[in-house]
Amino acid sequence: MQALCENSMHLNCKCGNIDIEWDTKVSPLVARKCGCEYCTQQNGEFVSDADSTVSYKIRDSSLHKIVRNGSGTADFHECKSCGVVLVTSEIENVLYSVINAKALSLKDYTLDPKVKNYNGESVDERLSRRKKNWCRAKACI
Repeated sequence: MQALCENSMHLNCKCGNIDIEWDTKVSPLVARKCGCEYCTQQNGEFVSDADSTVSYKIRDSSLHKIVRNGSGTADFHECKSCGVVLVTSEIENVLYSVINAKALSLKDYTLDPKVKNYNGESVDERLSRRKKNWCRAKACI
């Protein structure tokens, strides 16, 4: 479900377990596909807006699973019914995020045709890229 509020977007995964409120003003959004094995299996299309904040809430923690990426710098938040919904990364005590447009049935975005390959990045380069491009994030309890 996608409902637009005045300056924010309310999204949730298909089963409704993970709720997201996003204050992006970017339109149209451009999603990126990561070429790593995990993201390819998940078939994610990730969007972000560095000038925005993503707030997320997990309704039923028994249906929520966190998978840590290989470099140990990002957490993939999976709904056990819907797949990866968002990815978070804590950098210098600030939480950043990208969201999976596909898992959230986001309609107004285009897909960058070039699959991204981040395998050659150092950890510092990876964190710098995320800090520059990802949304700020906040978990709501």
